[in-house]
Amino acid sequence: MDFFIINSNCTYLPRHKNNSSIHLLLQCPFAQDCWGLLGLSVPVNCSLTEALDTFKADLGVPFLMELVIFMSWSIWLTRNSFIFRGIAPSLNSCLFTFVEVFSVSLLRAKASLVPVLGLWLDSFKSQHVLPGSNVG
Repeated sequence: MDFFIINSNCTYLPRHKNNSSIHLLLQCPFAQDCWGLLGLSVPVNCSLTEALDTFKADLGVPFLMELVIFMSWSIWLTRNSFIFRGIAPSLNSCLFTFVEVFSVSLLRAKASLVPVLGLWLDSFKSQHVLPGSNVG
């Protein structure tokens, strides 16, 4: 399931000059689909604070900020791959990047948090088919 972004009205495309971080990370249809991978929906025309409050209520995990940072970074990297390398953005590429970034972070996490984070990641991966993974 690869979704490509082809929307000339979206400031996601680099030829537009209004690339605000709020749009790129929250309001862009592609970004909203990426947040949807975490089971989150971004309220319409919300501020960053409002989005974080919504995410906190929806996820209810003690590592919310880590998830927000990892997904934001994944969206950003996927966007940059489009701009600088001509790779069409897809949910699969964002999903793969998110899992990769989260997995690497486990190597530096407090030992006491690794089991909880690992369980969450395993549960998340079991709900998504990752690019290149072998499916029964």
